[in-house]
Amino acid sequence: MKCYILCGGKGTRLAELNKDARPKPLVEIAGKPILEWQLLQLSKYKINDIIIIASYKSEMIDHYLLENKEKNKEKGLSVSLIREATPLGTGGLLKTLYASNILQEEYLVIYGDVIFKFDFDKFFKFKQDFNFKNIVTTHKSSHPKDSNCVQIQEHKIVKWFDKGEAPDYLDNSVTGIRLLSNDIFRDVEDKNILDLDKEVLMNYYKNNELGAYYTEEFMRDVGTIEGFLQVEKIIKEGLFDE
Repeated sequence: MKCYILCGGKGTRLAELNKDARPKPLVEIAGKPILEWQLLQLSKYKINDIIIIASYKSEMIDHYLLENKEKNKEKGLSVSLIREATPLGTGGLLKTLYASNILQEEYLVIYGDVIFKFDFDKFFKFKQDFNFKNIVTTHKSSHPKDSNCVQIQEHKIVKWFDKGEAPDYLDNSVTGIRLLSNDIFRDVEDKNILDLDKEVLMNYYKNNELGAYYTEEFMRDVGTIEGFLQVEKIIKEGLFDE
C-alpha cells in the first residue's frame, strides 16, 4: 500500500525551536527529524512505498532523502518526493494524481506533524470488518479546543465540529492518519487548491459514509511548541518505544 505524507507546512508555529528555518518534517525532536520517526513506524508494518508531498523548502527534504536513501532501503522503504511548485492545500496534489490516473484505489494519508505509535494491521482489519471506503482516525484529545472534534455512532462520524466549535463535553478529535479511496475526488469541484477534510471528506460525512477508527494508541500533534515539547519529553524519558 502506498502512503502519502503531507509535508507542506512551514512550521511557523515552531519558529522558536526551529532557528535554522527547516521545513517542518525535518525539525528534530529528541535527535531525529519528525519525518524519520514516522518512517520508523511505517516500516514496522511493511508500509514501504512512501511518497512525500512537499512545497516549502522541498529541496531540503530531497537532500535529506538522498542522504538517507541507503538507510531507508535497509528498512525496506522506498521513499520518493513530489514537489508542489506552489502549495495546493492538503488535497490539491492528490486530486491532480487522481485526475492523471496515478492515485491508487486505496492509500494512506498521513499529516507531516504527527508522531505516532500505531497498529496499522488493526486499522486495516477494521476497514475489512466494516467495509468503509474512507476512514479517519480519532482519539481523546488533551487540547480539544484547537482540534476538529467528532461524534461517532456505529463507527461513523455523525457530527463534525471545526476547531473551537465543539461543546465542552466533547474531546474526541480527528488525528493525522486517514485511509482513503481514490474515488473521493470524483465529484469534487474542479479547483487546484483543495482542503482534504473540508472540501472532500466532508461530503462523505454529510452522506453518513465517513468511517471513524477510535484509538487510544500514542498519536500526538507536534506542530505546536507545547505539543512538540511534551512529546520530546516523553521520548527522552524512554516512554516511547521506537
